[in-house]
Amino acid sequence: MPEKAPEDGYSAEPFVPDRGGLADDCVRAVAGVHPSAVLRSDDREVAFRGLVADLDVAARALG
Repeated sequence: MPEKAPEDGYSAEPFVPDRGGLADDCVRAVAGVHPSAVLRSDDREVAFRGLVADLDVAARALG
């Protein structure tokens, strides 16, 4: 694992200095379905259930 990020910004290996741990000043992020994707979906019911499931994960992550 590299000690610092490559200067060109690209690397075959991930740059994760403290892999597996959380820094005190870390930011939590949860990727999920964007609400507008529900409206654009061919199957809005399935897309809406996906959105609700994503929001449930985010709520549990917040504690």
